Amino acid sequence: QEVGVVLGLPQVTIGRAVVLMHRYLWVVSLKTVDMDGLVAAVVLLASKLDDREKTVGEIVEIYQALSTPGFAEGATSTFIYNPKLKKAAVLEERRLLRYLGFMTNVEDPYKYVVFYVHEVLKDDILLLQKAWGYLTDSLRTDASVHYHPHEIATGCIYLALRSDGRQYPTDDPSIPAWWEIFDVTTPRMIKVITKIERAYEITPTPWKGKDE
Repeated sequence: QEVGVVLGLPQVTIGRAVVLMHRYLWVVSLKTVDMDGLVAAVVLLASKLDDREKTVGEIVEIYQALSTPGFAEGATSTFIYNPKLKKAAVLEERRLLRYLGFMTNVEDPYKYVVFYVHEVLKDDILLLQKAWGYLTDSLRTDASVHYHPHEIATGCIYLALRSDGRQYPTDDPSIPAWWEIFDVTTPRMIKVITKIERAYEITPTPWKGKDE
């Protein structure tokens, strides 16, 4: 997330990178993965797929700078560029493509949030921002491996509505739930919501590279 932001990549591209990483880690053993190289690899691949290509050198430099304790913009003396990471990123990208069978298509869940908010809530900008934030936070989970993008989008909109104290739909049983109109069942949406909520209960653990 941070690497993508510093590189000026849109959130949709960053989301694609994270989803590719989740898919890859679902089929390989963590013991065999160079996590530093993988982070750079998925950002590299996502930027290519979205025609916003960044060089592996750019990505590696930003990643190393952000991973260096006490690093500040302009304080180039506080981190040492590691050329091995560049090679690791290229190797992990090739490995990821091989394990995923070159199936790199990632359906954009953000478009569903925008569309559903437009249809259900008539372009409520504040709610759109909240749902967008929940969707970005959902990338911290493996929801993208288990649920369809439109299911994740409805879960995020529901959370945004609930945080505002709003109830949709009404208690009238003759009125269908808005998420059912978008082909999302209540049990599936609840599972998405639960997975996202659990992410807020986990204390983040700083990643330590192989040399630490």
